[in-house]
Amino acid sequence: LFEKLEAGLGRTSSPKLLQSLFGGSVVNQIIDKAGRRLSERVEPFFVISIEVKNKASVMDGLAQFVEGETLDGDNKYNFEGEYVEATKRCCISRLPPVLILHLKRFEFDFDLMKKMKLYDHCEFPPSIDMAPYTVRYLERQEKLLGEAEGPSPADEEDGDCVYELAGVLVHTGTSDSGHYYSFIRERRAAQPGAHPWLHFNDTLVEPFDSSEIGKNCFGGVEPVVSWDVDTNKPVQRTQVKPHSAYMLFYEKVSAHAQSREGAPEAVPRGEGRDGARDQPMAEAEAGAEAEGGDSEAGATAGAEYVEHARLCSDAALSVAVPEEVAREVWAENMHFLRDRYLVDGLHFEFLLRVVRMAFSSVASGAAPADHGAS
Repeated sequence: LFEKLEAGLGRTSSPKLLQSLFGGSVVNQIIDKAGRRLSERVEPFFVISIEVKNKASVMDGLAQFVEGETLDGDNKYNFEGEYVEATKRCCISRLPPVLILHLKRFEFDFDLMKKMKLYDHCEFPPSIDMAPYTVRYLERQEKLLGEAEGPSPADEEDGDCVYELAGVLVHTGTSDSGHYYSFIRERRAAQPGAHPWLHFNDTLVEPFDSSEIGKNCFGGVEPVVSWDVDTNKPVQRTQVKPHSAYMLFYEKVSAHAQSREGAPEAVPRGEGRDGARDQPMAEAEAGAEAEGGDSEAGATAGAEYVEHARLCSDAALSVAVPEEVAREVWAENMHFLRDRYLVDGLHFEFLLRVVRMAFSSVASGAAPADHGAS
């Protein structure tokens, strides 16, 4: 999906928009027992996949993500012609303004030779500190442990790694069939500090109580009462919940907090007050292009663009919909309405009644009126 969106954005004035918002990078490292970096390879990402099988929470999955794999025995690492014991791990080198976590709810069972859905109970917090999973934090911890100086003090940049939950994509069903819907936090709250949630399910949009996120998204089992024919009475049993979170969307707290500090006069997105190209947008694109170079500049630019975009939305800026988009939306809505009424049960029932009335008239021998007789 991201590849298709990026291909479409390539013909616009913001070809690096997705990269500036969701793009981060991980570094694959191979480290020997002495702490030497034998190999490092940086890779970009839009989504981080987290294991949920036998994991109590997303935090356990993230811990496994950076835990690493020991290369020993026949699996030793070949470094310059010498086989050495080492650790292979993957950790985050640059965090995006909006972090997407993919929960691995599906796996292939080689015993049954079929795809299975994992219904394990896996919790996720309303806020998350991603600092312990970054290469900067891990290397600092290793250095202090090697010097026997005890635990690491907090670093100033670690505070820029805190995220707040902004949305949850839920899958309900089995591995063969199912349905997706979402819960999204409203940013433009009516009162400061209040952030109500909304439930989006196809055409249904309704308020949602965030205290129910665990019940609706964590998965696991739930008690149900059913009638037992043997005892001839209702009994309580447990069954797996068909619905569980599939993707989590976290928003960096620093960008969100800064956007609330005195919103300036709103300007159209992508333009400055003098009609020129907006600086945060340009910096975000430049930072995304510098993925292989100055990663910190790219992260800063992405955060600045998120802040600017939210300032515009918080001011409830009214923007005219382009005529081309309006026509396309109108056509899609009319197509939806036609399909809805053509396949509606009442429509078919009406047609059936009309046909039956026609056949009844023919069976009773009633001749059609001759309007041409003189």
